[in-house]
Amino acid sequence: MQSKSELLAEAIRLLPEVRRDILLLYYFLDMNDRKIGEALGMIRGTVNYQRMSSLKLLRKILEDIKNEEI
Repeated sequence: MQSKSELLAEAIRLLPEVRRDILLLYYFLDMNDRKIGEALGMIRGTVNYQRMSSLKLLRKILEDIKNEEI
């Protein structure tokens, strides 16, 4: 059985690279959508949309991983 942080790390690794980068920059480096957009060459609205949809995808991946362990 994996710990919660191991599960989260695995789920984050499974995200597409751009989505993973957006989440890591936002949640771990405390960058806002505007700064992330500048760093990745995207407009703020796109970053916001990608971040929100990435969280939904991350939740689904976590659920799938948990269901596989049962």
